[in-house]
Amino acid sequence: MPTNPLLAVYVLGAYGWAFFVALGLVMRPQMIATLARESRVPWMVFAAMMLVAYSIFWPITICGLLASIINDRRR
Repeated sequence: MPTNPLLAVYVLGAYGWAFFVALGLVMRPQMIATLARESRVPWMVFAAMMLVAYSIFWPITICGLLASIINDRRR
């Protein structure tokens, strides 16, 4: 585990989002197959890309989710 607190939060968040995406891949494999078919990529490659992208870019995903929640509450 990193000694820097911010880096530790980032690493723990990456593990959390990787678990979240892996759970989605297990629970909804037909959705992944459909999305992979539409993008013309093998489903294992698509699943790996999703897993890596969501675990690396999780702060951007969280900011986007929070922005959409705040936007919906203002309406």
